[in-house]
Amino acid sequence: TTEVLSDNPDLVGRVNEWFGRMGIGYEVRIVTPASAEVSMTAGDFAVLGLVDVRESKPSLVSSRAVGYGISQITPIVAQSLLSRDGMLLIEQPEVHIHPKLQAEVGDLLIHSVQERGNQLLVETHSEHLLLRLLRRVREGVLHPDDLAVLYVDLLADGSAHVRRLEVDDSGELIEGWPGGFFDERLEEVLGRRW
Repeated sequence: TTEVLSDNPDLVGRVNEWFGRMGIGYEVRIVTPASAEVSMTAGDFAVLGLVDVRESKPSLVSSRAVGYGISQITPIVAQSLLSRDGMLLIEQPEVHIHPKLQAEVGDLLIHSVQERGNQLLVETHSEHLLLRLLRRVREGVLHPDDLAVLYVDLLADGSAHVRRLEVDDSGELIEGWPGGFFDERLEEVLGRRW
């Protein structure tokens, strides 16, 4: 990701724009060696730094100092904004990020499809991400035909069965949520098992 961003300075600006839209609180900055001696001995390289813009005086910090979530989401944001008319395969974009940001990822994915012409195959367990996509269908931002929710069931014989969960114009799953998928939320809210 660092090399891609280093080679595409305009992409850095677009990533930072989306970081702002998503409320991440950091901006990406590519840091290069300060001296010719460093380049000569260590080679030509760049390091991904982050600027903490949450404070009145922004400060440069290491990406290792802010937790795994930022390092996990940065490549997804960069590739979603870099690819055009491509196919992106994204596994669990929600890993290590809080629920609000999980939902915001939904808007990034919609942008990648609508503005960049990409097709996305996203494997997720995030209710927040899926609820954002369904909300955008309800708001008319995303057409139900542009969203395929595929659910994988494990059958008694150990094999997997994939079925499509149809979405209507109101952003609802026509047959409802599969049993056991989001039942935990109801149990936690209501304090009982169904």
